Order: sequence, then C-alpha cells, then structure tokens
Amino acid sequence: MLDVIASLRTVPFFQNLPAEAVDDIARAGRVESKTSGALFCREGETSRSMYAVLEGTIRVYKTDADGNEFELNRLGPGSVLGELALLDGAPRSASVQCVSDGELYVLEQVDFLDALESHPHLLRGVVLALTAQLRDRVEDDFRREQTLWTVRTEAEIARHRSLAQMVAGVAHELNTPLASAANAGDIIAKRSNVPKSK
Repeated sequence: MLDVIASLRTVPFFQNLPAEAVDDIARAGRVESKTSGALFCREGETSRSMYAVLEGTIRVYKTDADGNEFELNRLGPGSVLGELALLDGAPRSASVQCVSDGELYVLEQVDFLDALESHPHLLRGVVLALTAQLRDRVEDDFRREQTLWTVRTEAEIARHRSLAQMVAGVAHELNTPLASAANAGDIIAKRSNVPKSK
C-alpha cells in the first residue's frame, strides 16, 4: 500500500491532499498483475481508469495509418498515466503495453468520483492541476510556434541570400564574355578604321 500512496503523491491531482484522502483513494483502487506483452490501453478506446506503475516497465506508443508503431515513452515504478480519464473518459491518445512483468495500481473513474464526494477539497487540487497542465500546454504551443516562425524566417532569409548570390554569379558570368566581346569589337573597329590611301 505504501508504493500505491507514494505513486499517487506524484499525481498533480493528489499532491496537496491530506494523508487520509490519499489513503482513501489508494484503498478505492486495486492492484493488478500484468505479464510482459500485456496490452492494457488501446489508442482510440474510451477509458475510465488511471494507472500507476508499481513494478515493471511499460511502453507508451502510437500507431500510424500504415500500422507502424512509434514509441513515445517508457515508464517505470512511480509513473502515472491516464489521470485525465478520471474526469472525462475520452478516447485514449496512445496504446500502453507491459515491457516486463509487473504490477499496476488501477483507479476507476467511479471510485474517484466517490472519493470527491468524501473529500470535497480534492476538487480544488484537480482544478489547480488542470490549470497548471493547461498553462504548460499553452506555453509549449507558444514555444513551438515561435520556433516554427524563427525557422521559417531564417529559411526565407537564406533563400533571399541564395537568390542574391545566384543573380550576382549569373551577372558575373555574363559580364565576362560580354566584356571580352566588347574588347574584341573595339579592336576590330580600330583595325577596320585604317585610312585608305588615295
């Protein structure tokens, strides 16, 4: 039970709760043993469970339209995932599979909502955690957009610089033969202007 409580303390929803509230939440869930290769969250499926890794390692991955898997993360003991499912039950954004045998603490949405009734101050923690996550996501989006804007601007400057260098190179390549032709024309003109003897 101590591993469960320690893992729950890492969840932003539960960090600032009194010990008795975390104990109640820990008792509300269950511990499940999982074997290596077990898939317990599928991308796109609705879920109403939060998981805390007590033992073992899990991997979080997404699958593209062609069926290729892209690993997003590997999580070990003390890691928590799916806490937003306690509130919305929306489809999972990724799949999760056990890499090794292990144990997971599972908290269902209904049990979480019961805990909210018993500990109303839990709601404040949830709102604060969601606000922090939203703020972090907005800041991440802003930094990403700023980086894209910088890359686009630098690419545009580099494109203009390359174009200017190309134009200068073409002008130089054209001026050299033109200058030679003009000199040759002057020489021919001078030689052809020799006065005729009468």
